[in-house]
Amino acid sequence: VSLLSSSLPRRSIDEQDDKGSLESGKLADLVIPDSNPLKIDLINTKDIRVLETITEGQTIFKAR
Repeated sequence: VSLLSSSLPRRSIDEQDDKGSLESGKLADLVIPDSNPLKIDLINTKDIRVLETITEGQTIFKAR
């Protein structure tokens, strides 16, 4: 699974100390898909299922 992150938007809202990069001690906002959207045909991206969603370091959704 590929992780995509950008710290630039976090700087614009002054959250760069808490979010925006994958580092120990920072909060994680991410979605874990069941397949890599960068490695499948564009037409099949609609079939990607979300396995887990994490916001501010807490799981808010987990597929059954």
